[in-house]
Amino acid sequence: MRNVVLVAALTAMAVPAWGQTFSMDRMRDQTEIGLRMDFGFPRDQARDVTVEETFFRTELHGQVAMGDYGGYLSIPLARNIVSGDGREEITAFGNLELGGFQKRDLGPLDLILRLGLTLPTADDSIAGFSTNAFSNFARVTDHLNTQPNTFGLRMSASPVWNAGVVFLRADVGVDLLWDTAQVTHDDFQSFFRANVGLGANLGIVTLALESVNMVTMADSSFAFGEAQLDQTIHTMTAGAWANLGVIHQYISFTAPLDELSRDAYGFVFSMGADIRI
Repeated sequence: MRNVVLVAALTAMAVPAWGQTFSMDRMRDQTEIGLRMDFGFPRDQARDVTVEETFFRTELHGQVAMGDYGGYLSIPLARNIVSGDGREEITAFGNLELGGFQKRDLGPLDLILRLGLTLPTADDSIAGFSTNAFSNFARVTDHLNTQPNTFGLRMSASPVWNAGVVFLRADVGVDLLWDTAQVTHDDFQSFFRANVGLGANLGIVTLALESVNMVTMADSSFAFGEAQLDQTIHTMTAGAWANLGVIHQYISFTAPLDELSRDAYGFVFSMGADIRI
């Protein structure tokens, strides 16, 4: 009987969890601050997943919702963790991102409109950029935050549909990038993003499966000319939230789906927590 009462109490304490995401855009009708940690495991030359060099990414993020409007902030930091062979460990800052969003009620669904700006705070060395790029596979949707010496403008629309315990969210966005140091031959680049996620809020636990997809629309999609025209990156993420009171912990796993990424990367394990107000 005591267990039944405890479960009922925890369920009653659970904050509504519609539209919460692991790898997609975060903006929603919720004031919160969170800390996220990603542990990425690349492939070696034999295409086996290795722990000889892993990538660690941590991100402090938060948003404030005031009625139908809100603002957000993201501060990413990455590090490669090297085992043996004398290679150097690198810590790299990413681009600081801030912006605002608006929620619109469209009857059976909500529409979240977002406008953001990334500032050129990312490490501009080749080693630092590589560390940022490889550590970012669990959040490909935030690819602009890995690009050095650039300002970025982010625009997206996210319809969110709820039916009982089930929710469906999609993100459609365009990111525009301006090169301030002319490290590539393109002063202007653009990225198109299309994400979709399906989840179920079961009270104490929320489960979700997400597909994140990015298409680059430039002659050089990465700094230092390391990618080709119209490259596409696709990932799949599965995870679970624990909705206990105001602190919501989560774990997730992300795997690359496109051929180029699969050749270089194995998977990413992520964990974190949000404090929701």
